[in-house]
Amino acid sequence: MENYIIDRMEWTCLKDIPSNGTALSEAFWGDSPSTSGVYLVAKKEDLDEIGDEIIHQKIGYTGMTTNAPYRVYSLRTNSHNCGTYIKSQGWNLEDIYVRFLYTSEDECGSLERELHAEAKKTLGGRFGWTKASAGNDGKLTQIETSIEKCSLDEITEVYQMVDQRIKQLLLEKHLQDMM
Repeated sequence: MENYIIDRMEWTCLKDIPSNGTALSEAFWGDSPSTSGVYLVAKKEDLDEIGDEIIHQKIGYTGMTTNAPYRVYSLRTNSHNCGTYIKSQGWNLEDIYVRFLYTSEDECGSLERELHAEAKKTLGGRFGWTKASAGNDGKLTQIETSIEKCSLDEITEVYQMVDQRIKQLLLEKHLQDMM
């Protein structure tokens, strides 16, 4: 895995990462060897334990991008499921840190896949905050985000759909148990 990494950013407070597309962002990322790579997200309280490790049980999220300024900043917003998860936990952005592992554009996906595979093998999961995933593991976070965007009429409709689906699932389970 190390052979993919061109350079590493030090752990940086998420609140200190400037908005994408600004002069501050250009200055922040200006000396970076690449805009591609893998970003690691963790809580400040876990950084000493994590140290320089790139696979660790306290790393909350591991993702890849070919546009570091956009993707890393999006962790501060609801445009990234991990950002939504951070917000849903009530965590302060001053307590969330990011480390970027720079790669070439065509190797960031390979590094992410290897990190995920090794973490799953050694730790039991791709990263610690499984609900921060934009995939199946994070579906509850995604549902919560979607519901927040709904009007009262839409929430009523969602409630009715859930009510019907729960009844259907319970009936199916009951019939299955009887067999």
